[in-house]
Amino acid sequence: MQLTISATANIPAKLELSGIAVTGKAIADLVVKVLYADSTDFETLTTTTDVTLDEASGGWYRIIINSAKVDLAGMLLVQISSATLAFDTKEYLHEIVAASAGNVIQINGVASAAAKLSLSASTMIAGTITDAALAPTATNFECSDITDATADHYNGRVIIFTSGGIIRQAQTITDYAKVGSNGRFVTTAFTTAPANGDTLIVV
Repeated sequence: MQLTISATANIPAKLELSGIAVTGKAIADLVVKVLYADSTDFETLTTTTDVTLDEASGGWYRIIINSAKVDLAGMLLVQISSATLAFDTKEYLHEIVAASAGNVIQINGVASAAAKLSLSASTMIAGTITDAALAPTATNFECSDITDATADHYNGRVIIFTSGGIIRQAQTITDYAKVGSNGRFVTTAFTTAPANGDTLIVV
């Protein structure tokens, strides 16, 4: 089983004694140790802080290891035992790997649809409202991180707010210019002015 580095590890484990399921146990009943790839000694995890437990059924449990204890790529051996209960010591070997960026290669089974979505998404521009040089209004505002120098460059495109009081509202850009170090937009009217720090995308 592969675990993702620096992510919470959810490890299925079955507790049993001579083939008979052991049920109704809590994390305080267990001793959970881990052996990392760069170590020769087991580390005992602190219950509730480093590791917790969920019980399923039939002796199956989910051992939940804090992400801080899953921070080294390579093999990880997890040992589950008890100082007070009678059940067979269990050992589970896992590989900790780097997170995968992942690629969507199809949408609804169509590869060309995923390719087209990628092309369209790459043309979207993210921006953040600034009131440093212009007080925002419902139709006129500036972004500190959209700085294209070409006048009218975004005319006809649509702004959608992604945070703030007008989140999810969309209006059309009627004029654009770089003024000083900021990109200044004129749009059809939103219901109210955006605030400093509100975020948006140009689609």
